[in-house]
Amino acid sequence: MRGVLALMNRSLRSDERLLRTHLFRFGFVLLTYATVTVAHAQSFFFGAPGRMVFSALQLLNMWCILLAAVSYFATTITEEKEEMTLGLLKMAGVSRLSLLLGKAAPRLVTAGLLLTAQLPFIMLTVTLGGVSIHQVVAAYTGLIAFLFLVACLAQLFSVISLQSRSAAFRTGLLLALYLVGPAIARGAVTSFIAVGKLNPNHWIATSTISLTSWLDSTSIFLRMQTIMMTGFAQPTISHQVVSNLSAGLIFFTISWLVFDLCTRNEKPAGPSRGLLQTRIGGRGWLGAGRAWPWAEVWKTFNFTVGGRSMVLAKLVLYALLIGSFVYVDAVSWGNRFQIDHLGSITMLTMFTALLIEIGVHASRMFRTEIKWNTLSSIYILPQSIRAMVYAKVLGCSLALIPGLVYFFIGVLFDPDTFLESLNDLLTEYAFWYAVCQYIFVVHLIALLSLYVKWGALPLAVGIAWFINAFMMSVFFRFMIVGNNEGAFVVLAVCTVIASLLVHLWIGTRLHQLSAK
Repeated sequence: MRGVLALMNRSLRSDERLLRTHLFRFGFVLLTYATVTVAHAQSFFFGAPGRMVFSALQLLNMWCILLAAVSYFATTITEEKEEMTLGLLKMAGVSRLSLLLGKAAPRLVTAGLLLTAQLPFIMLTVTLGGVSIHQVVAAYTGLIAFLFLVACLAQLFSVISLQSRSAAFRTGLLLALYLVGPAIARGAVTSFIAVGKLNPNHWIATSTISLTSWLDSTSIFLRMQTIMMTGFAQPTISHQVVSNLSAGLIFFTISWLVFDLCTRNEKPAGPSRGLLQTRIGGRGWLGAGRAWPWAEVWKTFNFTVGGRSMVLAKLVLYALLIGSFVYVDAVSWGNRFQIDHLGSITMLTMFTALLIEIGVHASRMFRTEIKWNTLSSIYILPQSIRAMVYAKVLGCSLALIPGLVYFFIGVLFDPDTFLESLNDLLTEYAFWYAVCQYIFVVHLIALLSLYVKWGALPLAVGIAWFINAFMMSVFFRFMIVGNNEGAFVVLAVCTVIASLLVHLWIGTRLHQLSAK
C-alpha cells in the first residue's frame, strides 16, 4: 500500500495546487445552479418542482460521468506512457497493482467530491417536494456504481492503448454501444419479426431480446427513470448497482493481468500520421506527396484530417452506411426501391454526418500544435496567427468532400424534396436560430480544445445545451403568448454576438500559447 498511498498523495496534491482544478469545480457548481434554474422555470408550467430539479441534476450527473470517462479516466496510464515516466515508476519498485490503484483512486475521489457539491441542491429538491430521501440515496448509489464502471473501463483501455486519443475513442465507442446498442438491436429484430423475415422463436430473436433486456437492466439511464417514478419503493442495491460494480471489478482485474504485457516496451511518443505511416498510405496517390504552395493547408489536410487515404475511406464508409439505411428501411417498412427515396435517405444521412464531422475537426484542429508545443515555432513564420487559423480551417474543409459529394448526389436523385425542405426551412425563424447556435457550438469546441486535452466536443455540446435551455426558459413566456418570431430573433442576435466573442477569444488564446 506504500506505493498506492504515495501516488494518491502526489496526484491529490498536484490537483489541489492547480488553479484550473478549483475553477472546474466552481464551474460545475455554476452548471448545477443553471440546471436548477432551468428546471425551476419549467416547473411553473409542468408542476412538481422538486422532481423536475432532481431529474435535471441526475441527467447532468450522468452526462458528466460519460464525459469524464473519455477525457479524465481514459488518460490514467496513457499520460505516463506519453511522458515516458512509466518505466521510472517501475524502476522505483511500484507494482502494477499500486500503479493502477494509485492512478485511479485520486480521480474517483475527485469525481466523488464533485458529486458532494450538489448536496445543498439535493436537499432543496426534497424540501420542494416530489422527491424522497430514499429516492436520493438510490439515485446516488446507482451513480457511484456507474462511475466505478466507467472509470475501470476507461482505465482498461488506457492500459491497452499507446495514446490518450486511442483510449478515449475506444472508451467512448464501447460506452455508446452499451447505451444505445441494445435499443438498436431490439428494434432491428422486432422489425424483422414484424415483416415475417424472422421467426419469433428463432434462437437469434430470443437470444437478442434476452441479452438486450439484461443490458437494459444494467443501464443507469433506465434505472434513473425507475427511481423518478411516483411511489418508488425498490431496494437501494439494485441489479444495476451489483452489475456495474461487478463489471468494474472485472475490467480492473483484466487491467491488472495485461498491464505488464501492454507496458513492456516503452516507445517514444510522436505525432500520429494515421495511414500515412503504412506502406500503402505512404506511397503513391494515397501519400502526402510534395508540399502545396499553401503549406499549412497541405499540412492540415494530410496530417490532421487524414489526407487522401481518409477521403477514400470515407467514400467507402459512407456508401456502406447509406446502403445499410436503405436496406433497413426496405425491410422494416416494405418499401420498394425508388430513386427519389434513396436521394432522401442520402441527404439526411450525409447532412447528419457533416454536422458531426465539422465538430470533430474543430476539436482536432489545434491538437497537434498544442500537444507538441509547436505554436511558438509557427509563430515565427512570416504569417499571422489569423492566416494560420484560416489555413487550418480550409485544410479541414477539404476533408468534407466525401460527405458533400454524396449529399449532392442525393439532391440530384430527389431535387423536389430538397427544394421543398429548403423553402420551408428558410422561412422559419427557428431554423436560423439553430444555424446560429451550431456556429456558436463549433467556435466553442475550437476554444475548449485550447484548454482541455480531451473531451472538447461533448463538453462544448453540454455547455451550449444548458445555455440554450436557460435562454429558452427566459423567453418561454414570450413563446406562450405567441411571440415566437421576436423571441427567436433576440436569441439569434445573442448567439451571433457570443460567437464573435468566442472567435476573438480563440485568437487571444492562440497568441498566449504561442508566446510560451
